Amino acid sequence: MALPTRNWTDIQDGQVDADSPLDTTLITSIRDNIENLKSQLTGESGTYTAAQEHDHDGVNSKEVASVADDAVTGAKIDKTPASTGSQAIPNGATWTPGAGVYQFVESGSSYCQFEIYVGGSWRRTNTPGDISGIKYCDGANMRVFSGGAGGSTVYYQTF
Repeated sequence: MALPTRNWTDIQDGQVDADSPLDTTLITSIRDNIENLKSQLTGESGTYTAAQEHDHDGVNSKEVASVADDAVTGAKIDKTPASTGSQAIPNGATWTPGAGVYQFVESGSSYCQFEIYVGGSWRRTNTPGDISGIKYCDGANMRVFSGGAGGSTVYYQTF
């Protein structure tokens, strides 16, 4: 990026109070500040044009820093799985999925439980065989436990 064509000048409160005149120093500072901003926005070309019409909704442009509650809906949700697969888990063992959003389904004879590490110990669902559904995994503190005598197989999709 090219250096700004004008320096930024701080304008003091005393220069813009009701009793202060519009003088050359104030007007020059205002002009220089506008030129400084323009040069930082437009770079060397001197022009700025958005690549496409956009409204910062996360679909046609990047999202703004914070997202309002319930704002990620409909078209903003990617419905195409990034990957699919299965994981065999021996009886008494665990599997810790990598970080991501998963849709889990287990075979009918499985005995799996979803566990989360909270307060210094692993906590699991009360009902064995009840891990089906959408789960968020952080790659470290969530895992699947198999209590099935012959082990379990978990099928999944990631998004």
